[in-house]
Amino acid sequence: MTTIARRARISSLNVRDYILLNNRPCRIVEKYPNGHNRLFIAAMDVFTDECHENTFDVRDRFDVPHVFKINYKLVSLTPMGTTTLLTTEGAVRSGIKLPDNELGQKIREEFTEMQKEGGLDFEFNNNFQVTVTQSMGEEHITAWGLWEKDA
Repeated sequence: MTTIARRARISSLNVRDYILLNNRPCRIVEKYPNGHNRLFIAAMDVFTDECHENTFDVRDRFDVPHVFKINYKLVSLTPMGTTTLLTTEGAVRSGIKLPDNELGQKIREEFTEMQKEGGLDFEFNNNFQVTVTQSMGEEHITAWGLWEKDA
């Protein structure tokens, strides 16, 4: 799978577009003119939330990476943080680890709490969801939430 979608002039990219900075996939969070034919760009790494800031010539060209976000049901979680996930089509994915940060800790706490309360009925309505972001050969869990139960 190709991970670079295209090359683009920095002046054609907008806030919320993706850009490759320091060989990392980032999302532009701020962009404004900074002198004659110069643009200030602030972008956040899609995996680490590290901020990259710089000023570029408006004619500079950058790689724009493919970034995919896929939602999965979280089926199980090992003590080491390895997940078992279920796609909407019913296929099983294993081996993606929880992030070693506040998000990973929150997912572990909420998932464990729901298991204790009996809120995860895996055969019928397991509704605990994680979002896996993929780009540049990397994939990480970047969000979580609850699926709405069908009425």
